[in-house]
Amino acid sequence: ELAIQLKIDPAELRIKNGMGSNETSVHGWKIGSSGLRECVTKASKAANWSQKKNNKTPFKGIGLACCNHVSGNRPFAREFDGGSGIVRVGKDGRITVFHGESDMGQGQNTTFAQIVAERLGVTMDMVNVAQVDTDISPFGLGSFATRGTLMGGNGVLAAAKDAYDQMADIAADMLNTKAADVACRKAMFFSKSSSETKISFQDIASEATIRHHGAPIVGTGFYKPPTELPDPDTKKGNISPAYPFGCQIAEVEVDPDTGQVSVTNFVAAHDVGRAINPMATVGQIQGGIAQGLGWTLMENMAYEDGKMINADFVDYIVPSCFDIPDIKAILVEPIEPNGPYGAKGIGEPALNPTMAAITNAIYDATGVRIKELPVNPQKLLAQIQKLGKHVKE
Repeated sequence: ELAIQLKIDPAELRIKNGMGSNETSVHGWKIGSSGLRECVTKASKAANWSQKKNNKTPFKGIGLACCNHVSGNRPFAREFDGGSGIVRVGKDGRITVFHGESDMGQGQNTTFAQIVAERLGVTMDMVNVAQVDTDISPFGLGSFATRGTLMGGNGVLAAAKDAYDQMADIAADMLNTKAADVACRKAMFFSKSSSETKISFQDIASEATIRHHGAPIVGTGFYKPPTELPDPDTKKGNISPAYPFGCQIAEVEVDPDTGQVSVTNFVAAHDVGRAINPMATVGQIQGGIAQGLGWTLMENMAYEDGKMINADFVDYIVPSCFDIPDIKAILVEPIEPNGPYGAKGIGEPALNPTMAAITNAIYDATGVRIKELPVNPQKLLAQIQKLGKHVKE
């Protein structure tokens, strides 16, 4: 709305005002890395934004929206913040990772396995991530505020480093060198100054168990993020160690006789830090957009006398494969200084801009700005007709 009043292109307005790396926001958020401007630029190019924005077709529109989010949120936990992990290396070299985070299908356990495998210098098939069990797992704060990859990832990374240091001491003794000179790649320990002699990861694990009279290598670690509780009066404070950004662009067609909205194309560029698992990250973005489309155009929890009257999927409509457009996901990867191997989260940011992008596109197509969800055909048609924008014109 501001862009229209100022007669500035909406994409240009975001680029001019977007937060950059090493800046502090008005809320007191310390932005270690930001790919916001790159997100807007790449999404606009992929969507052919300028051409479509300038070459108008009746009842077809294009809309853009951006988001800023957190990877963890300090106000939710006053006792402590962060994540932790345990990495156990058995005599046979097999690795088990214990953590307290919640994997609800987003692929978090795979990401943790990748982080641990990378730190130990082993292959993924050697790493198993244990199911969370309150008898043995570290305490976790829960899955909220897009915190899993950054907080939990840093926790298991710290545990993997502890396990690695223990194994490196034994490897150094067996290689007749110092621990600082030891490296492990593809499950083989060697001296960085003389890589001719190599000892397998499994042999080091076996030797460790023998020296410890049967006890396995157990690494523990935790991540304490540089977060702050907000000031109770000003509400300012650095509540997260990292801040993801994103830009989404939606294209719509509106039937002027019925008010029916069809989302025909979607481009989403997201600053995710380093994408540890690119395929899973793209899947998260596509899933968030599908959820946002339902939120915007279909879903409505209707109540009567305090009772939900559409409490089943016959009357509560969610998007099907026929409603989801082609989605082009673009990963923007500034290295986040506080993230595990530079990563940030992508959970909620994948959903946050979707509604605004779609409703901005509807405005572009019809001149109608809807501010109450869902944007159902009856509501939109009434506003179109009120403006006198019927197809018979």
